Amino acid sequence: MILMLIGIGFIGWVLFHISKYRSLKKWRVVEGVINNYSTETYEESQVYVKVEMIRPIIQYTYEIEGQKYTGTKITLEDYSLKSPPDSNSYSWPSFKQNQLHTMYVNPANPNNAVLINNILPYRVNHYAALSIVGIFLILLGVYLSYV
Repeated sequence: MILMLIGIGFIGWVLFHISKYRSLKKWRVVEGVINNYSTETYEESQVYVKVEMIRPIIQYTYEIEGQKYTGTKITLEDYSLKSPPDSNSYSWPSFKQNQLHTMYVNPANPNNAVLINNILPYRVNHYAALSIVGIFLILLGVYLSYV
């Protein structure tokens, strides 16, 4: 029984996060300008060591009904945008300064905007793996209940 509950918890967690991305489809689409784009190196604790990682730093402006806003978020899950500095490819797209870009703005809170309204490919894999684990836990729980 406990395995089934844990499996349902995994799937519920995944569905909760996916629903946040689905709600982005209703957000307002505006054009804005990327004012600053760079990367920042920082140290991150992993188990017993600190490793050097890199993450994007971005600032953009957009205008809604004559009022200017500033944003810094690329996706809903900015905390996951990190990579080793010697990586050949980063988990986020590249942006150019002083370039127009489409932005997605929360209609309920114009201060809340993101540049990407889809789940990034590596996050899709993350959610798929968690869903599969959840399904296996549910099936294992059902199997053990009837054996």
